[in-house]
Amino acid sequence: GLAAASTAIPFSTSLARIGGAKQRFSWQGEVLGGNASMELLLDDVASGEQIVRRCTSEIARLEQMFSLHRADSLLRRLNHSGRLENPPPEFIELLTQALRLSEQTEGAFDVTIQPLWMYLYYTAPEALDPQRLAELKNLTDYRQVHLTRQRIQLARPGMQLTLNGIAQGYITDRITALLKDLGLSQVLVQLGETFGLGVNQAGRPWHIGIPHPDLASFLTTVELENRAVATSSVRGTVVESNPAFCHLLNPHLDRFSTGSANKAGRNCDSKYASVSVIANTATLADGLSTSVSLVDPATHLKLLSYYPEAQLILLSENGELSRI
Repeated sequence: GLAAASTAIPFSTSLARIGGAKQRFSWQGEVLGGNASMELLLDDVASGEQIVRRCTSEIARLEQMFSLHRADSLLRRLNHSGRLENPPPEFIELLTQALRLSEQTEGAFDVTIQPLWMYLYYTAPEALDPQRLAELKNLTDYRQVHLTRQRIQLARPGMQLTLNGIAQGYITDRITALLKDLGLSQVLVQLGETFGLGVNQAGRPWHIGIPHPDLASFLTTVELENRAVATSSVRGTVVESNPAFCHLLNPHLDRFSTGSANKAGRNCDSKYASVSVIANTATLADGLSTSVSLVDPATHLKLLSYYPEAQLILLSENGELSRI
């Protein structure tokens, strides 16, 4: 899941001349509360600042749709009133893809988990109320989201959505598409998830390290050429008030069970310390990495059958690395 969104996008840039005509222009900032960066290979480095301004403006526009943190976002408006009239096409596109994953995972990945997630986030395990939990689980049902081009309607009072398992990937794809439209063909976009467009300055695929969830090192590296990678890890989102909380939640599981406590001693619905997905879009990589974390290992191949181009890199809780 993602963290809160930034209201402003601070950024720093740097540039370097490299072999041949291309020059490298780097940007660092923040997207939906997470660290973000872009590396652009340009014919004319003087255009870098202007290109970055176009990108940060588009990032701000998309955050204004999908952020749970911003009081003025369209998502907050939808959650407050239970409906959104004339939603922008980007909102429909992202929600459609999220609901498709909800269906394919039989609700393990469910965009309506927000009220249940918030209750578990802010409540110590020993203080959980079984009746309240039952009510919130009843609100968690992606099939009760009614979507047309004219309206998004949440069927049950009190339902709320989160797009935190997929929105960073979508913004990554949108910015990559914008850079392509601006004529760039060699770009590394890292806006919470990573897309490698074209090749790096050495003419090779972009070389990306996947961080180890427990060690200050890389678990493995992947090569991206017109592909994306996203990682979900149970080690993310540590809550001081509720150290047993794990942000990867399957709404179907019994929240009173001790679950499989992971190495950090946290009750977690993921069987894995880390799940990475390589796919043709960052939206899919992001949504699938969350989804694969939440489904039973027996379901992985079924889920991948919908997306034959996707690859999984799994780190089990006992440290076994596997690729599918």
